[in-house]
Amino acid sequence: MAEGDRLAHLESENASLRAENTELRNALSELTNKVADLESKLGQTSKDSSVPPSRDPNTARAEAKQNRAERRKAARKQGKQPGAEGRHLSQVENPDHRHVYRPGTCAGCGAALAGGTVVGSERRQVFDLPPIKVEVTEHVSQRVVCSCGHVTAGVFPAEATAPACWGPGVKALGLYLTHRQHIPLARAAEMLSDVLGASVSTGSWPAWPPQAGGSWRRLFLGPRNCWP
Repeated sequence: MAEGDRLAHLESENASLRAENTELRNALSELTNKVADLESKLGQTSKDSSVPPSRDPNTARAEAKQNRAERRKAARKQGKQPGAEGRHLSQVENPDHRHVYRPGTCAGCGAALAGGTVVGSERRQVFDLPPIKVEVTEHVSQRVVCSCGHVTAGVFPAEATAPACWGPGVKALGLYLTHRQHIPLARAAEMLSDVLGASVSTGSWPAWPPQAGGSWRRLFLGPRNCWP
């Protein structure tokens, strides 16, 4: 082989080896990245990724179990915490009702205690709701004839808009349930029926907000004061 041909062959072979070397380097770099990615995924747990706890390695599970135990140990106990301001239901000076229970006979000898002297007492107060029911108030407008012959009728209060209608208290509670607590209309009507015995038609509701005049704050703080 001539010297020129041999040199050309070596240069061609060298170029081929360089190209192959570049391909191998690129492949190695790609494989290195894949290995790093897999190692990263293998190191992930349910705490720092979307991996389910069931796929956590044993060491991660043990650590999570220990952390839960420490949190439970450090969790606050039920009831009043040390140093916290105490709050409790206090008795009132003037209760709405008072019942006195005087013993009729002695628990020791059985003698009658009708004339016995009271030497002490203990008070207990029960805070509860009164019976909840709808009250019906009748308004009567009288017509009076004057000596001049003209007949004048008494003026009904603003809430008496029809021969039978719901009053401001029922309307305020209905709007509070639907507009403040966002209870569905049908369920709010069901509640009024179950709790108050007020079978309010859902078709009545749309007319109530305009009657309230948009005074929602007064509506919630004083239901009976938001209507005329």
